[in-house]
This record gives sequence, structure tokens and C-alpha cells, in this order.
Amino acid sequence: MTTDVRSRSALAGRHADCYRATSRLVAPHETWARIQPLLTRAGITRIVDHTGLDELGIPVYAAVRPSARCLHYQWLPNAEVHPPVSHGDPLRIDVVEGDTLAIIDGLFFQSSAVRHKELLYLIERGVRVVGASSMGALRAAELNRFGMRGIGQVYEAYAAGTLIADDEVAVVHGDADEGWISYSDPLVNLRAAAERAELDGTLNAVEAAGFVATARSLHFGRRRARDLVRLCERSGVFTSRTAERFREWLITEPWNAKQEDARQLLNALSLDTWIVRPRDNNDWRPEGFPQLVYDWVADFQPLAPNSVTRRQALNVLQLFASNAPEAVAHYGAAALRSAWGVESDVELIDRCGSFGQQPTWDENAKSAGLSHYLSPLEQATLGSGELVARALARHTYRTAQAIAGDFPIQQDAIELAAEVSVYNERLATTAPNARPEYIASITVLHHFKSWWGTDVTRYEVLRRGFASLDEFVAAARPYLPYAVSKGMPTIRWDYRQ
Repeated sequence: MTTDVRSRSALAGRHADCYRATSRLVAPHETWARIQPLLTRAGITRIVDHTGLDELGIPVYAAVRPSARCLHYQWLPNAEVHPPVSHGDPLRIDVVEGDTLAIIDGLFFQSSAVRHKELLYLIERGVRVVGASSMGALRAAELNRFGMRGIGQVYEAYAAGTLIADDEVAVVHGDADEGWISYSDPLVNLRAAAERAELDGTLNAVEAAGFVATARSLHFGRRRARDLVRLCERSGVFTSRTAERFREWLITEPWNAKQEDARQLLNALSLDTWIVRPRDNNDWRPEGFPQLVYDWVADFQPLAPNSVTRRQALNVLQLFASNAPEAVAHYGAAALRSAWGVESDVELIDRCGSFGQQPTWDENAKSAGLSHYLSPLEQATLGSGELVARALARHTYRTAQAIAGDFPIQQDAIELAAEVSVYNERLATTAPNARPEYIASITVLHHFKSWWGTDVTRYEVLRRGFASLDEFVAAARPYLPYAVSKGMPTIRWDYRQ
């Protein structure tokens, strides 16, 4: 049950005699009298009594702040709550078929926004994905044909095309330590305020439209209702009398459209209503996924709860396995044999040798751009068929689905990646300035030259399955402090298992 703060003055009176024999210094009604004048200033419009509520048996995951704050406790007390969602977060969460992922808020300015295809990937695997209020409303409107459900006025406006700009829901807010507090007002809230003020006669149509136009003209980080009233007064949109009347109205008639939509979503999930149903046969389905999605899965999805990702374990093998070049060639050739329908390496090389208009390396390189994958020494000493076979194997390894899940990751690689992860967490606490991301590229190249016994060139990292030196350095940095401190790990890639 929710009630207005203004009508809640009897809140503590019900329990005025219940504080004795506790650690309270004053009675509850005295506490209430002290904090009530501060609630509106803090943005609190309602006090929620959430005792005796039902609980869902289905796991529900929600990214709710800053729009929803603690609303999930009322309807979904068992929900697992996460910060605002960004790219990769849905894949990091341990959701499986039958679970629900509810998206309300999301990041987009300081990090990459959640991608459409990562949500489609989860929907395709039986996860119910729903959204409202902010980033959730945006993605639900964009993916509603594919089975993502949306609810609330913000979602409906985006789905109908009434709203089209992302900045309608954008705000500047604090971080987790600050409770994700908002420092600006979203345009959808300002629109709602203008519409409601016009309906009750506080503003006329021209003034309401001018207020919204003034808000739209500003960067989303500068939109604050009280500052906008002052700006409208200075620009002549409001008279002084109208400005004063509207200021008072904003205090006495607070309304948060995004929070109301979040409330609707959580309530609908608690009741398991049709509007937040899972995907059904009337929804479109994607015709497969590009390799990029499988790369995201490898990058973000844990191999087990609270475990490392596939990419982390794979990087251990690429960096430290003495036979990594052989393993990469094996998987690349296997992918080519499967794609071309050949069984032996001899057939594969013959097929590669006839690639292009002329069976010569120069023509093949020009037509396919494969010289990028071979060193000058290889190009000078190897035959045409062998050159193309090697180049295509290295290229195919980067693009084959094998890198995302078609071959097993051995347990010792997983354990080593987990050990390195724990080591880096301790390092961040004890020596913040020694964090792996601060390590210079030249330092990475120096140590791996010593460990590999050869220069770390573009061709050498290609042999180990990295697309470039930059990708190699980024993958190697997290492992360098551990390897320098404890010695280079010894591991062998069991690629023929």
C-alpha cells in the first residue's frame, strides 16, 4: 500500500507506545515530525508499508536505480537488484530459461549502452526480458516485435513514435556510493509536469509549451525544473506571477513519470500479468546471430556462477600455453574443413591453393587481403597453397564460432584465470597505483618476449589467435602482475581432447 506523504501524518501515532524497551531515544511520532518537512526537498513523495506482501517464486533480476530506488521491496522482495545496466551486464547475470530480466535504468554516456542483440540473445534462450521507465522503455519499444515487453507511459510514447529522442529520459546522476541520486530532471518528467499544470490551470497552453521548449533547448545535464522556471521568467515565457505560482505547484504536486512507470512494471511482474508475458509465437525471431554476439558471450558470460568468463580462460591458453600456435591452427583448419566440406588437411591445402583467379600467392593475397596474417619470412619461403592455408586458418579462427563455445575450455585454464582474478582484486586494494590497466605496452612486450623466446610481433600474436598487437596487449595486461610476481604459468592446451 502506498500513500501520500502529506496524508501520512498519523504514521507514527499507531505505534506511539511501541518504542519502550528498544534503543529508540524518542517516540516514532516525534521522529516523523522531524523528518516530514524534509521529505519533499529530498524528492520523497510516498511512504510505503510493505509488510505482508506476497512473493514470487520465479527469480527476477532488476536494474532499478535511480528511477525506482527501493520500489522493488514492495512488489518483488526476492528480486536480485543490480545497478543501471550497460553493455555486457545482461550476459554477466546468471539468468537461465524461465528467469526474468527487468530493465529500468541504464548507462549510456560514461559507458556503452546495453546492446539490442545481447537482449535478443537472452530472449532467444527463454529469458523473459521486460522494460520500463528509462533505458528499459527505450529497448522495449525497439524490440517489442521480438518479444521484449514494455509497460508505462514512457514506453508507450516511444512505441507510438510520440517520443523519439533518447535524451527524453537522460539524467545526470551520482554513482553507487551516492545512491545513484539524480542531479538533473528527465525531459519526460518536465513534459508531464507541464501537461498536469496546464490541466489544473496553473499554466496556460502557451506557457506549458514554452516551458517544454525551453527544456528541450538545453543539454540534458542542465535540465532542472527550478532552474527552468527561472530561465522562463527571464526570457518572458512566464510572468513573475506565473513563475512563482508554478514554483509552488512543483513543490506541492510532485510527479515522477519514470518512477511511476517503474512502479507499474514491478507491480505487473508481481501479479504476472499478460502485458509482461514471455515471448510467444506471434513475436518475430532473429535469423541467427553474428559472430560479434558470440564474442560478447565469451567476454561477459561466466562459465559458472561467480566464475571467470570464457574469454579469460581462453586468454590464459593463448598467452601461456607453449603449444598455443598449434592449437590455433588446429581450430582454424577444423572450421575451414567444416565450412568447405573437406575432410583432410591435404584437401584443405589443395582447396586453398586454387583460391582466386590465379593459383598464385600474389593473386590470392590481392583478392582476399590475406597477407595481413603472414610474416615476410613465411611469404618468402612457403608455397602458395601452404601460405593461403595458414592465412585462412588464422583468419577463420578469429571469426569462427569455435572461439565462443564450440570447444571445451580445460579446467586448469579456468582455475588459473580465477586465481589471477583474485590476485588482481587484492592488488587493487593494497597497491591501487599498480593496477594492470596502468601497465605500459612496452612493458608487456618486454616480458612476453622473454617468456616466449621470440620477438612479440604482429605475426606472432596472430599465431596465438589475437587479431592485433593492441588486442594482445589488452588481453595480457591483467595477467602480467601475477606472472611477474609468481613466475610465468606453465600450461598446455589440450586441443585434441
